[in-house]
Amino acid sequence: MPTMLRCAAAIAALSTVASLPAQLPVNLLYSFVDTVPGGGGYIGVAQDELTLDIFVIAFSNPQSVHHFDAAGNVLGTAATTVCTPSLPSPNDITYDVSSDSLWLVDNTGGKVLNMSKAGGCLGGWQLPAAVSNPVGICFDRASGTLFISQTGAVMQYSPAGTLLGGGFSFVPPTGSSILSAIAYVPATDHFLIAQSSGTQVYEVDRAGVLLSTTPLASYGIVNIQGLYYNPTAQLLLVEDNTLATTFVFSLASCAGSLQSIGTGCLDSGNQQLVLSASGCPDLGDTVTLHAMASATPFPMLLAGGATQAQFDLGLIGGPTGCFLYQSSEAVVSMAPVGGVAVVPFGIPANPTLAGAQVFLQMFVLDPLLPVPLPLASSNAVALTVQ
Repeated sequence: MPTMLRCAAAIAALSTVASLPAQLPVNLLYSFVDTVPGGGGYIGVAQDELTLDIFVIAFSNPQSVHHFDAAGNVLGTAATTVCTPSLPSPNDITYDVSSDSLWLVDNTGGKVLNMSKAGGCLGGWQLPAAVSNPVGICFDRASGTLFISQTGAVMQYSPAGTLLGGGFSFVPPTGSSILSAIAYVPATDHFLIAQSSGTQVYEVDRAGVLLSTTPLASYGIVNIQGLYYNPTAQLLLVEDNTLATTFVFSLASCAGSLQSIGTGCLDSGNQQLVLSASGCPDLGDTVTLHAMASATPFPMLLAGGATQAQFDLGLIGGPTGCFLYQSSEAVVSMAPVGGVAVVPFGIPANPTLAGAQVFLQMFVLDPLLPVPLPLASSNAVALTVQ
């Protein structure tokens, strides 16, 4: 198999759980727990579509905006009480691709805040007093407007705070009528909605007509309070309030299959090596590989083989907990920027490649590791092309 295809086969995430029958093509990639100290209330989630960084709202934490990289490592925090308007208990957050910024909504006092990704205050506005439980927010890139969910309804606002006519009513068939989370899917022009303390995702059109219901309890989710859809990577992020956990699902309808093997070990910067990607391993499609390590100048390598393995590198002088998960017939170098290598690959539309399977893994040659063999390893990825 060509080396380029071997690289393209590194399309996976920290862990993959086989998807169950559902209306949305959900496939759980991985999850991580919010470990920021100082309180809970994990209730909103968004993703930077350029860097894949993740933002989580913990409304009862003084530093209520928690900033993570795509693997769930903490990058920083920010307070919303220092802004004007002040948000004492923000309930949801969304990413605005048009301004590369964040929007937040606060149930207490009904306020909307625009914030930079670094936590800078960019202004905002007050919702009408009659609005009941404004707890979800999303950005509609088709119209450049915001949609805010409340009890039994969704409202549309301009970024300047003007109420527009694109709202609709929606009451879930069972359970709470408080619409705790909302996300927008540009490809279908539909919205994804969750209800307070629920475990299902409801797909509705712009009139509020229910189109599908996707249960997520089988993936361990017990209390959905935040949703975000990343159309670039076709990822659905789900925030579970009870578990303080962010779940990352793929919504890509792929013919090929992915399976993550093992876990990465730590490099000298205490960063767990992670291999993740967006797109489908399908003939003629393009996928993007994301390899994450500490921000060091050390070489980052991608190895691919036709055979799965499990060899402890510690047996030959490598770091404890690092494993070789594949046979490494081919190795290519990747150029990291700030500890992350992002490389798009096209899979040839060659029918003879259908069914081909490869195993991929990332390594970092890290001379600061206190071992004879300074080689840190990531999780491996098994890929079947279709």
